[in-house]
Amino acid sequence: MTDERRHTAHGIHLLVQLLLIEQRGIDPLAVRPEGWAEPVRGWLAAAAALTAGEAKRALAVLADPVPEETYDDLVTRTLRTAAVTMDVNWGPGGVIGWAPTSEDESALLRALDGTHARLTILARDPGLRLAAFLAGRYLPDLFSARALLANAHTIGAQPAEVVEAVGGMEEAREAVRWFDGLPCEIAEGGLVSPVAYHLLVASDLRVRAADRRQGEEMRRQALQHMPQNDAFAAMSALLAGDAELEVPGAAERCLLVGVDRRALKRAAGYYVTAEALFRKAGTARGRAAVALRLAHIARLRRRPEDSAASLDRALALAEAGGDGACAALVRVHRMLDGIDAGHALPLQDVDRVRRWASTVGSGSWLRGMADLAAVRAGDWSRRGEVLQGRQAGDLAERLMDAHSDPEGGRRGCE
Repeated sequence: MTDERRHTAHGIHLLVQLLLIEQRGIDPLAVRPEGWAEPVRGWLAAAAALTAGEAKRALAVLADPVPEETYDDLVTRTLRTAAVTMDVNWGPGGVIGWAPTSEDESALLRALDGTHARLTILARDPGLRLAAFLAGRYLPDLFSARALLANAHTIGAQPAEVVEAVGGMEEAREAVRWFDGLPCEIAEGGLVSPVAYHLLVASDLRVRAADRRQGEEMRRQALQHMPQNDAFAAMSALLAGDAELEVPGAAERCLLVGVDRRALKRAAGYYVTAEALFRKAGTARGRAAVALRLAHIARLRRRPEDSAASLDRALALAEAGGDGACAALVRVHRMLDGIDAGHALPLQDVDRVRRWASTVGSGSWLRGMADLAAVRAGDWSRRGEVLQGRQAGDLAERLMDAHSDPEGGRRGCE
């Protein structure tokens, strides 16, 4: 193998590692795409943007290959599929609690169209096919499976006649079963890390499907594949902590769930372990995710000063690692805590979050942050805390209102 081909192969390997997005093993700002020639340079820049939750940035650096004439074009197209999916079908905690617009539905369908054929053609190059699979199939399916399970969780809490009327939960169960097996693209990709990653992702889906025993077994299997890897061990500990909170995505969604003290203590213990492992792995992005969760533990324990300190640390780490989506989410959490403490809504922060989503970030992530603010507004209103409910509702509206004025008030039509 020539030096040039070896260098390209290293770039493809890095691309695969970046596309293990939930692992948080590499900080977006640590990636240096300029060290590679095109098309690898563009692929790495796009994948780094995806790890930051910045779908629009990823789309901006990728070509739009029409027609698709080469293997490179096929890989580029699957990365665009991942970016479009992240822009229109992704939310905090993996929850999509709103009906997508017709424009978003059309964009997603167009992006997904032809993925199977592309992966079939790429079968002659397992390395490229693995990267293309993770971007064009695995990531979209993961987002969809989590959303389906979240909806199933809501449906399952309804009376039996309601469950039957909406068609039951078989679609969600089928989504989980797909992840129970090992996709051939991962099995034949020649790398161990995607196998371990898949097992951890599948374990999380099993927990979300109320099968914690199977989820724990899958986490053990994953660590057997990567026994000396700090980032994988950290991801496992993070998921174990999330499982203790019972409601899927509770920490990212800032949900005031009813969890007993022993479960909170176990969750905090897992998160502390994850923080130490992410520190050893050298990833600020992973540590930011932990700090956000520790802030939520403090919130549930009614320790606002500890929660504020953890959120400050989460924001600093997210910005140090280049995780734009996490930074935006932390800002929204801080705004909600500020409302709870009786502070005025910091309109400049609202504008900053909205500007991030509209320029480089994700529109659906913004919608998800607005949704979690609306949920908190409803909680406060039901408890008779009218002022907090009104302010949280205003935050939700401002996050989604393109005509809101960051300096105060709302602009009329121009």
